[in-house]
Amino acid sequence: MKTFWLIFGVACIALVVYLVAEITVKYVREKEKTGWERWRAAARDSATMLWGKIGLLAGGIAGGLPDMAQFLGDPSLSSWAQAHINDARTLSTVLLVFSWGSILSRMRTLGKSDN
Repeated sequence: MKTFWLIFGVACIALVVYLVAEITVKYVREKEKTGWERWRAAARDSATMLWGKIGLLAGGIAGGLPDMAQFLGDPSLSSWAQAHINDARTLSTVLLVFSWGSILSRMRTLGKSDN
């Protein structure tokens, strides 16, 4: 079971790195737009998609924090996470599931035509 949680933590960290890179690239490309329009452009012009990505980031950080602390050899970071987030892995799993659900449902509606 320990191997599963290690893989889960690494996947969460990879998800965070990917999302930060994706959002940053899309945000920087839209130089002529206002701040809010740039944030929405980073999420396919959908506030729901943006909210889902923020949830994925939060879930990924919460899920990867204990493993990142072990990798860095910093037990104080792990104890801080446990003190502020009761069960980081449960919280991150719930956040990830709800965020993926909101993103998938929005992608479904974005794919439909308005006719």
